[in-house]
Amino acid sequence: MSGPNGSVSRAFVAGKTPKAFARRQARKAHNPNYRPGKLDGWQMNAVQRRKELDQLARLRRRNGTDMGPESGWIEVIANYLRVRNGQVSAKDVAAEAAWLGLPRFDAQLVDDAVSHIARAAWGRYRLYSPKLAGDKLRLTSEERRAAGIEKIEAIDESRADRRRRLDRERKQASRSGEGVDASAAKSVPSKAEHIANLSREFRRSPATIYRWLKVPGRIEEERSIAAGGGAPSPKDEKSGVRMSMLPTVVSGGQKNSHEIEECEISRRRSISPSEKSEHTKILTGAA
Repeated sequence: MSGPNGSVSRAFVAGKTPKAFARRQARKAHNPNYRPGKLDGWQMNAVQRRKELDQLARLRRRNGTDMGPESGWIEVIANYLRVRNGQVSAKDVAAEAAWLGLPRFDAQLVDDAVSHIARAAWGRYRLYSPKLAGDKLRLTSEERRAAGIEKIEAIDESRADRRRRLDRERKQASRSGEGVDASAAKSVPSKAEHIANLSREFRRSPATIYRWLKVPGRIEEERSIAAGGGAPSPKDEKSGVRMSMLPTVVSGGQKNSHEIEECEISRRRSISPSEKSEHTKILTGAA
């Protein structure tokens, strides 16, 4: 299953037989979410490696410094091409070097690296580790910072320094994510804070406030009573709905209790949904 220049079939890269590879391709073709040419997660690491090699090559050309060992560039390029494309050839390495703006490679070095990298047929071919890639490219810490490289590691960085740097980057990413979440969370108080604020406002126990929050519109009703200086309205014995103490006088007499109850229910329905949902969300803990 070897191609020209020692390239290896994509079926063997995945560690599957050609028949299994054909079945997998058929399943992808029938998958409505499948996009032809879409890369897997492990292939995206090779795309990231290519981006960082471009950043390093641009930095060294801009500063006029040595591009680094030719064999190291050849091996790193052939390695990520093998991972991304499933196969590698000398022609592909030469085209990739031209895209990166590197000088023309020695043909014998390219052939040797390609034959060595394409030799492993079974199992998924793995990308070089960040440390190994940094060693082959002779990447320094100063170049790493200046080029904005995130994955490839520097050769002059000790294991302890690398551990401290990774911990620092991880904490910075965590703090940046927590800062966004904290700013969004500050706009809505927690359930305990909301109950405590209402308890101070109405001078009632937290247990009473908790029971009020379970009744839609009860908090707004208590606020209107407190603002008007009136007493709480009595509840109907059957429905449990609080009714107005002063019945409305109309032509023909006063409204009966059933009509008063309907007026109270319609008044509660007139409360805006935002006022109702504010307390409900905090009570249930919904975001």
